[in-house]
Amino acid sequence: YDRDIADIFAVQDEVTRTIVSALKVKLTEGEKAVREQSGKKISPEAYDLLVRARQVSMQLRPESTVQARAMLERVVAIDPTIAAAYARLSITAFAEFANQWNGATEAALPQALALAEKAITIDATEPQGYIAKAIVLSWMRRLDEAGVGAALAPFAPDGDDLGQAPPGWLDRSLDELGPVPPWL
Repeated sequence: YDRDIADIFAVQDEVTRTIVSALKVKLTEGEKAVREQSGKKISPEAYDLLVRARQVSMQLRPESTVQARAMLERVVAIDPTIAAAYARLSITAFAEFANQWNGATEAALPQALALAEKAITIDATEPQGYIAKAIVLSWMRRLDEAGVGAALAPFAPDGDDLGQAPPGWLDRSLDELGPVPPWL
């Protein structure tokens, strides 16, 4: 398995196929199609930026959203087909609006929704796009649409904290969460 770093996902797939063959696991046709579809190579630089942007954004500070946004915009410049970058840009725009960070205005909310929808359009199997859309629609009090978006979200891979929302979290009334902020 001695290969170039750009082929890291190909090596991972080869190792997986070797293990599956050894275990004699049979994939359904749908599972095979998903595996083949997800075999897209990603630039190591874009992947690194995506991971670093997530880490920075978890600091939950105004300056960290600026840094994360710059990294995510660079990911999009490298490869505009990476849906997770648009989904995370959506969450970043939402976080800035909800927290009134970095001079965010009301325009940030529709922008966050458009970014989430773009993520879904690019890759309908990427759960972060649906989750971002559900969060934004919930904030906009469009709960029926938000619930549908969350229900459509595919299960996130293990370890993806954005996909670990508790069951029924959208069923709670927003009124239970407190008054509507005055800027809405």
